[in-house]
Amino acid sequence: MTMRNAIAALIFAVPCALGFSSAASAQQAITIASWGGAYAKSQRETYFEPFSEKYDVQITDVVWDDDVNAIQRQVLSGEYQWDIVDAQQDTVLDGCDLGILDPIDYGLMGGREAFLEGAALQCGICTPGFLVASKALLDQNSNPSEEEIRWWLAGNLCRCTGYDKIIRAVQDAAERINAGS
Repeated sequence: MTMRNAIAALIFAVPCALGFSSAASAQQAITIASWGGAYAKSQRETYFEPFSEKYDVQITDVVWDDDVNAIQRQVLSGEYQWDIVDAQQDTVLDGCDLGILDPIDYGLMGGREAFLEGAALQCGICTPGFLVASKALLDQNSNPSEEEIRWWLAGNLCRCTGYDKIIRAVQDAAERINAGS
């Protein structure tokens, strides 16, 4: 898996983790900035079109050149043109340095150890989505039930590990948070 794919998975997973489907239904339109070409075509066919059909949301994808300044202009002006942005690692790190993007503090979700020790990770493609979704859940509820965990993680697909290990990892992360470790 390339870093580009990992960052793309992370950036796309964020809105799903934050319950974006209900927000998207309310606004009825999403604009996604991506790199264009075959990459954008594959995203459109795999993610955007099925999501659009299921939730009756218009998705517009625009091409951008992965320039952090384009994001910064929107943040500083408060006039956002994009709802979701695919960004490469260097762009994300530059955005964090500029203070327009925030890194995930894994310590606030019990650390990555819960996922590593529980063997909840394998190939890594789904990992960013599960980590972001878990962080969003644990930010709102530090003691979720199994049903709540399954609901929050429902937007992420894993083809290797199986969901039981991932569910147990989130439960372990919650226990670590509640124990103060």
